[in-house]
Amino acid sequence: MRPATKDAVNQTLELDLQHGILTIGRALDNDIVLDNPDVSEYHAKIVTYFHMALLIDLSSTTGSFLNGRHIIKHTIKEGDTITLGGEDILIRNINPMLGKTA
Repeated sequence: MRPATKDAVNQTLELDLQHGILTIGRALDNDIVLDNPDVSEYHAKIVTYFHMALLIDLSSTTGSFLNGRHIIKHTIKEGDTITLGGEDILIRNINPMLGKTA
């Protein structure tokens, strides 16, 4: 499970990343479900490994944006803001070791 909280004031989703693949979209089987018609069913994914994270657009209709710039695939860092269909996601923390088991 990936820790995520929604900021009640500006409605930004704040996300802590851990090792693995995180899917984001409108479909209910995504790790993060965004109930917004401008978000594709399978909009994007974040792959986190070896102390880095990568945002990948999954051929979405409205595109994926990182800090206001349209991207197809791009590394992300703590403090970055991802925008999918008008929904903002703030990357609060990247800790790839959280999801690992010994």
